[in-house]
Amino acid sequence: MRRTLGVALVLALLAAACGASAAPTPPPATPAASAWDPRRDAIEQHEGIWAKHQPAAYAYDLAHEGDGRTWRYHVSGLEGAAEVVHRSGGALPDAALAGLTIDGLFQRARDSLASPAFQVAFDDGAGNPTTLTFASASDPSVAGAVETVDDFHASTARGEVARAQAALQALLQRWRAIDDARWSYTWTRSGAGAASAPPVTWTVSHAKGRTTAKAGAAGDAGFTADDVSIEGTVLAIQNVLVSGGWADVAVEDDPGRDALVAVDPRPGATGDAYWIRIAWADLDREASVSELSAAKARWATAQLTDYGYTWEYRGDGGTLSYRVARKGGTDTVTPAAGTPAAAPAYAVPRIEDTFALIDAVLGEGGTVEATYDDQLGYPTRVDLHPNGDAGANGVITIKAFKRR
Repeated sequence: MRRTLGVALVLALLAAACGASAAPTPPPATPAASAWDPRRDAIEQHEGIWAKHQPAAYAYDLAHEGDGRTWRYHVSGLEGAAEVVHRSGGALPDAALAGLTIDGLFQRARDSLASPAFQVAFDDGAGNPTTLTFASASDPSVAGAVETVDDFHASTARGEVARAQAALQALLQRWRAIDDARWSYTWTRSGAGAASAPPVTWTVSHAKGRTTAKAGAAGDAGFTADDVSIEGTVLAIQNVLVSGGWADVAVEDDPGRDALVAVDPRPGATGDAYWIRIAWADLDREASVSELSAAKARWATAQLTDYGYTWEYRGDGGTLSYRVARKGGTDTVTPAAGTPAAAPAYAVPRIEDTFALIDAVLGEGGTVEATYDDQLGYPTRVDLHPNGDAGANGVITIKAFKRR
């Protein structure tokens, strides 16, 4: 009897279970909210402040230090637009210059939030970033390079006329100290407003004791050779200041000569602000590039397949020496005694690689004094003074060149 009742009870429980409705499927889990980042909130808050309180005309320096690089640029803003000029240190590629403006700093700050080491500080009044501390290139978990907005000033600040007058006098002094036998610069005036006229460009050159000024393809736009001279430019800006206008004058540190002048003739009005940019031509660099191009052409025309020479470098890092032999288009490079097996990047004993090194040094703003073989074009002596990662301060010579 007990066994029968137990079996019946089990069967009843199973039947009840089978007859019961299935448990509802639980709803999908709610995705976890992304981590709140107070830095992003601060960027958005101050970007809104900047949009509301941005001055019609302003200027500042942006300085970068860290991760093996140091540079300084000057930025001036007019009616919502901005222009940039190099002050000192290494030069950035043109594509990077937009990142130095206030809008660019906000964007770069947002792009850097993936690193917990990145920090940004702001001016709570105007809203603009004042300091950006980036993650180290070698260790992203720690701070590295720092960029600082220095000497921010707007057209509404006290003492702006005196500041501009002093900068104009410094520009004149730099100009009057130039005693080069030949020089050249490009003078460009460009409007700041969206509906401004196309830029006006003149080229001013001096050679053989004579100075000439030539308008660009867009014509002279009513300007004269006197207007685009350094003295004429300074006088015109002084007249703006006397009439109640604002100007910001930035000149590249020695040995540079480039200048950028932001002008707002009527700070309370719109549509009349403009920039004048004076960009000096590096005639020595242009000559170096031209000579290199001609030498490479002579070397390519020679089409030599069998020859030998000794390649030597003396300068920073010591001495390197190689014997190079080419036969049937195949190179054999043999280090001389004392030359380390692990050669540095500027050890370029092949002639084609030496050409490439010269190209790279010039491309990074360095200087090269080179002599080339009159007939074959290969470099015989190269004095390198790099301004970047390419090359090292030193002299390369190619000696005992022999055809086989």
